[in-house]
Amino acid sequence: MTGDDQDSGQVSGLGRIELSLLDPQPSTEQIVAVIERARQEGIGAVWLPPTSFPVRGIGGEGGAQGSVRLCSVAGYPTGQHHVLVTASEAHMAVANGADEVTVVLDPAHVYGGPDATGDLNALIGEIVTLREAVPYPAVLRVALGTVRGAGQVTGSVPAAVLQTVARAAVTAGADVVVGPSDDAPGEGSAEETIRILAEAVAGSSVTVMSGRVLSFDDPGAFDVVERLSAAGAHRVVLDAASLSTGSTA
Repeated sequence: MTGDDQDSGQVSGLGRIELSLLDPQPSTEQIVAVIERARQEGIGAVWLPPTSFPVRGIGGEGGAQGSVRLCSVAGYPTGQHHVLVTASEAHMAVANGADEVTVVLDPAHVYGGPDATGDLNALIGEIVTLREAVPYPAVLRVALGTVRGAGQVTGSVPAAVLQTVARAAVTAGADVVVGPSDDAPGEGSAEETIRILAEAVAGSSVTVMSGRVLSFDDPGAFDVVERLSAAGAHRVVLDAASLSTGSTA
């Protein structure tokens, strides 16, 4: 996808995209290049590893960052960290310049509870702790990671689990719920996941976005963004590793 051949509707669509530059650990030069590309394309945010903050060489509004928001991650990628460690990682990212933090929730809570549909009280407690570590106006996003419960190694996350996570996010004060990064958009599971989450947070201030699904330069990326947006995703995350090498510049 490039900005040169986008019509007005597609340019608007680029504002729904976020770029992920998490694997492998990017260099400062790669980070600045992707942020600059995001600014040029009108892309809303760039995800970076927590060790990238504070980000050097991006300047203020007139620099590479411009209006691009910087998002860090915590508990990434599995969520199998003590909540205080995850909260500390999230807090340090915000203290060092992150505008938003995506926190991977503990899968023991996501797939816990007596019927394995999510431990609501444990999730609320976890998110409350994270909210204290990521105070407003920083944005707290809570995410379902790539680790799943027994019998859920592949396939879609059960609707009941998604609904429990969404309910906990609304109750505990999160701003965004992020779907799993390993849903396969070509099989329809990603759209269904977003649809369930969007219905579960309806009427609240919480929004829904997808996890990372495709590369930014994948020929079908924009179609996937459109489908996920139609299902209820406020933002869609695309991998930006190829942009950091300059191959799509």
